[in-house]
Amino acid sequence: MSLIPDPMFVDSTSMVTSATSSSLYIPPGQLPMHFQDPAGFDPALQVSDQAPQQLDPNSPEMFKSNIHIAQQHVLRIQHLAQNAIASIERAYTANSSYAIHASGEIISLRHAMDAFTEFLRSSGIGSLPPRPCDPNNIPSESQLVEEMTRSVQELFEKRQRLQENASAVVSLLASLPELREKTLSS
Repeated sequence: MSLIPDPMFVDSTSMVTSATSSSLYIPPGQLPMHFQDPAGFDPALQVSDQAPQQLDPNSPEMFKSNIHIAQQHVLRIQHLAQNAIASIERAYTANSSYAIHASGEIISLRHAMDAFTEFLRSSGIGSLPPRPCDPNNIPSESQLVEEMTRSVQELFEKRQRLQENASAVVSLLASLPELREKTLSS
């Protein structure tokens, strides 16, 4: 038994679905048209993972380009998340196609998040520590240097204390046989 094809879906193999595949699983190649290229429906949300190839990977220009691409990914993920939430809210209506639409939105969101994670991993931006962004309180370079110097000094002092404590323990353990001999002889 075959159903009338839904124009909202694009299937690369056939336009007819069987009645047995009416679950929420959407086979590969059969996604709603706007999920085939999720960023295609809004030019402001298009994300290009390709930074200019002629730049040195460690150059400030490449870093700025990667930050810009990461910001585009974040905007796209925010948009897809809002669409997924709206689709989930509509999924509880009597029309069952909303549930399939919501699952497609969630799948698109998951793919976008995976692509973003891979971009952060491959570009090296994901290894940067997150900093709260307060536009009114941007630290100067000298403040950043002082903060870094202070944290390195604290770490050095902590390691030095650990080393001193370890040497004290070693000297106590080394003197332990001598203490036994003194206590046994007395």
